[in-house]
Amino acid sequence: MGTMVIVNAECYSCGKMWKWESQPYFHRTPAGNVLLSASTLFAGGSWKKVERILGNLRVACISEQTFYGIQRTILQPVIEKKWVQDQQKVVQQLVAAATPLTLAGDGRADSPGHSAKYGVYTGLEVKINKIVDLELVQSNEVKSSYHMELEGFKRLQAFLASNGLDIGKLITDRHLQLAKYVRENSPTILHTYDVWHLAKSVQKKIHALAKQKSFEDLLVWERSITNHVYWVASSTKDEEGDPREAKWTSLVNHIQGIHEGHSELFPRCLHGDLQGERPKKWLKTGTIVTEKLDDEASEGHQEDVIWKTNFILGILSRRDQFAPKMRSYKYHGMLSRLHLAALHYNANSDRKQATTKKGEKRYAISKPKYKPGAASVKEPRIHSYVVELMADISEYESDASPLPRQPSPPPLTSSHVYPSREEIIQRHRSRFSLDQ
Repeated sequence: MGTMVIVNAECYSCGKMWKWESQPYFHRTPAGNVLLSASTLFAGGSWKKVERILGNLRVACISEQTFYGIQRTILQPVIEKKWVQDQQKVVQQLVAAATPLTLAGDGRADSPGHSAKYGVYTGLEVKINKIVDLELVQSNEVKSSYHMELEGFKRLQAFLASNGLDIGKLITDRHLQLAKYVRENSPTILHTYDVWHLAKSVQKKIHALAKQKSFEDLLVWERSITNHVYWVASSTKDEEGDPREAKWTSLVNHIQGIHEGHSELFPRCLHGDLQGERPKKWLKTGTIVTEKLDDEASEGHQEDVIWKTNFILGILSRRDQFAPKMRSYKYHGMLSRLHLAALHYNANSDRKQATTKKGEKRYAISKPKYKPGAASVKEPRIHSYVVELMADISEYESDASPLPRQPSPPPLTSSHVYPSREEIIQRHRSRFSLDQ
């Protein structure tokens, strides 16, 4: 019985028999089995690892088949009900505000490359720092896995429209297909790019360029160029397109040791005098390195409206916690884990910076070899949503009318015709000469 112990006893004197059970039942299932399965899933854990841990301790537990049965019949309906309730609270808050949304959107595939099975698109309202909706797309629902991000955005936009919500500003990565769709179909939306994605793109280009022959001197400037992207984003307002371009292109002059005469809008660098020995050598003017860098700086980043936000990183880390890449899940299993990630993010989105007993703000100091740094320490995470989910399990009635389950798309293998099991085995044995 997994975590449950049952003792059947008989009295030798009178022959009376009775049964003792170590725990009650939830929906005809031992409560310990349900709670162990719930604790594993709600923590974003893997049953195989939990089973291995308990097996090492020689502790009896349920089978993997039982775990997935409990997950399908009890846990997933409870998670979906909780997500819908919390999502509606967020939607009602936004409807009451009666202002266009500032939405940060991000898409993620469940595996790298072009062979992903799932793509999830998450929409977060920046002003309240809450996830409003997330849409799961399976690759056979669209033309190819590359199109999953755009399809996820379309579904998210449709969900918002059905609730009377409009997007005023959209913050995304540099997804060309999505950018074209927004430009042609929603011209009233101010489409901006998240600075983290933009800086990552710039860093990749500079790093690849610095590996080429004659461009080695650019490598020491890689971090400074990336930092310049963040500075341009934080020091310029959205509507200041021309000053943003001027600040961005001033980079080429700066790394040549030229700090004045950049342009009319940004005539000189804002730093003080840079005297004395420099750890990084200025690049020489008129070389192939500076010419190539000037071309890169003029190719398009200066026209991007960039938005400085750390929300995307938080969303990514929570999704990786509950639904790590390279792990295979069925459709509803993936969906429930993504909803858990959203519940966790929303429950902890308002955490403040932690303080000491004296009321001073706390910081964590890191000491890598290259450059020591400091980061603010947040208050401990809360898991109030798990307490509520556990309470919902005890109140859940399997015979009651559940929420309509979102239909899952057909399996990826449904469009393929496979030979019989016997034929596959025979091919394998013939290939490796096992029948000889």
